[in-house]
Amino acid sequence: IPAVVALALGVVLSFVPEQDLLRRARAARDEVRRAVCAYLELVALERAADAGAVEAMERASMIGSGRGFRLIQESLLRARLEGRAPWHHLSLLAEQVEVPELGDVADIMRMSGEDGAAVLPTLRARAASLRTALLQADVAQANRASERMSIPVALLGVAFMALLGFPAFSRILFG
Repeated sequence: IPAVVALALGVVLSFVPEQDLLRRARAARDEVRRAVCAYLELVALERAADAGAVEAMERASMIGSGRGFRLIQESLLRARLEGRAPWHHLSLLAEQVEVPELGDVADIMRMSGEDGAAVLPTLRARAASLRTALLQADVAQANRASERMSIPVALLGVAFMALLGFPAFSRILFG
C-alpha cells in the first residue's frame, strides 16, 4: 500500500512544477504587457517632441525600468549592433515572449520609419486600448478572487449561526 500511494502521489505531484512554471510565465507576460503599455505612451511623447522613429524608440526604452523595459532595451541594442531596423527585433521579441502587443508597436513604428507616416494618433489610440484591456483583465481577476472568497465567508456564517443556536437547540432536544 505505501508503494502504491507513493507512486500515485509521485504522478500527481509531478504536475505541480509545470503548473507553477505556467503561472510564473503568465505573470511575466502580464508584466511585459504593462511595460509595453507604458512604452507606447513614452514613444508617443517622444514622437510628439519631434524625435525620429528610431530615436523615439530608443529614448523611450531608456526611461523605464523592469523586466519588460530591459527586454526592449536589449532588443533595440541588438538591432543597433546588427545594423537592422529596431522594429524587426521588436517583432522577434514579441514572438519570443508571446506578447502580441509588442508586435503592434513594431508594426506602428515600421510605418513611421519606412513610410514616414504620422503615427502619433495611432500610438496614443493603441496605448489607450491596451490600458483599457489591462484594466478589464485586472477587474476580471479581482471578481474571480471575490467569488472564491464567498464560499469560505458563507461557511463561516453557517458555523457562527450554529454556535449561536446550539444552546437553544440543546435545551429543546435534551430538556
